[in-house]
Amino acid sequence: MTEKQEKWLVEELMDSMKLPADKERTARRYISRTVDKILIYCNRADLPDQLLNTVVQMAEDMMKADMEV
Repeated sequence: MTEKQEKWLVEELMDSMKLPADKERTARRYISRTVDKILIYCNRADLPDQLLNTVVQMAEDMMKADMEV
């Protein structure tokens, strides 16, 4: 994941979940976990831009399941 992708992903997750600024670290952690899962599953070293929205959706689902919101 590039820095540009990470920035976009975190901003998108925080916006979609209406998270306050103090939850940015939590959002980053969930984005990182989600990207790792996708890269391992797909056996890739890079994250295609086509998967960015999927990352956000999966991170949202994980946060809701863990009751982080």
